[in-house]
Amino acid sequence: MLINNTTGVPEYAALLILVGSMAGYYVLMTLIILCYRRIRGPKHTALVITTRQRLLIFLNRLQILDRIDEMQTLLSLILCGLYVVETYGITQPWFEPLETVVNILFGADYFLQFYISRNKLEFLYSLMAFVDVVTLFPILVFNLVFSIDNDTSVVLRV
Repeated sequence: MLINNTTGVPEYAALLILVGSMAGYYVLMTLIILCYRRIRGPKHTALVITTRQRLLIFLNRLQILDRIDEMQTLLSLILCGLYVVETYGITQPWFEPLETVVNILFGADYFLQFYISRNKLEFLYSLMAFVDVVTLFPILVFNLVFSIDNDTSVVLRV
């Protein structure tokens, strides 16, 4: 059994917790969405524009969603560059806060996309949402639960 020297936790324990928390997230979100659909009942074809639809119209009209995608691409490339620099042993005190801020932006984008999606369950199991979850959960598990400095988000985002 391999023990991580910094935390005293077996190395595979963090991976098991990561996979378990991701599976739990998907099960919990699926149940919440299905329960909400059951409580809400069948959709009525009212001619009222919802807040979600208004937000989607606004974001599409100003092409904000396209700009967010471009910004995410640029930030991903910056994080990859910082990851390469860190592999050579060069670290700066602003690397970690920058990575945290960028990952918060990625998380905010995930929740925005989830909110404006028409079919929440379809979005939850889409490839891009899965990629977002796989890149955000290591940050949450390793940094918040174990306080382990891990560059998993940079590698998975690419």
